[in-house]
Amino acid sequence: MLESQPGEAIKNNVVGTLRLAEMSLRHQTDRFVLISTDKAINPTSVMGASKRMEEMCLQSLYVT
Repeated sequence: MLESQPGEAIKNNVVGTLRLAEMSLRHQTDRFVLISTDKAINPTSVMGASKRMEEMCLQSLYVT
């Protein structure tokens, strides 16, 4: 489904995850768990690319 609606894939997987991560930082939660996919390792689809983007966003937020 995400392949036919790439904008929705970005909104859901990237923007949604980023907003949740920012909220978890703001409220100082103990953990933030991201469920990704093996498709994010070498993305060849919209879903894989959006999952890889969310991983990179989280890595940039949680670097210590």
